[in-house]
Amino acid sequence: MAAELTTVRWLGDEIVIKLKKIAVLENEILAQVLEGLLKERKIPYLIRSYHDSAYNGLFQSIKGWGHIEAPVKYKEEVLSIIEQLNSDKLYSVKHIKNIPKETVKAGTNTYRQVLIGSEEGPNCIMRRFIINPGGEIPPHTNMVEHEQYVLRGSAQIGIEKDVIKVEKDDVVFIPAGIPHWYKAEGDEPFEFLCIVPNIPDKLQMVDKK
Repeated sequence: MAAELTTVRWLGDEIVIKLKKIAVLENEILAQVLEGLLKERKIPYLIRSYHDSAYNGLFQSIKGWGHIEAPVKYKEEVLSIIEQLNSDKLYSVKHIKNIPKETVKAGTNTYRQVLIGSEEGPNCIMRRFIINPGGEIPPHTNMVEHEQYVLRGSAQIGIEKDVIKVEKDDVVFIPAGIPHWYKAEGDEPFEFLCIVPNIPDKLQMVDKK
């Protein structure tokens, strides 16, 4: 298959680019995980499914689930990713003690662990945040929504103009683009899970009003 000009939606815009069929994808799970990795690496792509409802998926049983198209210059990188995915299990099990902590540069006395990263979850990323006593994350916005569950401790959080106290077992939803902040309270760390979509994000600091 020669490279053909194709219109694809990429990073929120429609672009016209030459794409070439790179490889057949054997199942939908592989396609979803691959899609997440290509977005992370900012590689333009188009994934086509062979499913045809009129034939009840007959073509997929013969030809495979579908295929991936990408610019020719990314062929070797895409094939390398697929080879790695095919050699690995598509599930993961690990203990939180074995996951490294990293400093949250935007905050003070704040750390996070990436529990399920973009290379594992095709749709979502799961992080654990730890804000030690006296620590905080100042006002900022994100391009992605946040689904959060408080594991331990308490904090004041700001969402737009509202200030709310949250504690263990509270559940918080913050839409994309909404200013928000966190400030730990008490003598124990404030810890929470934060689940976000596996799509490009950008953190933007804002003034606290």
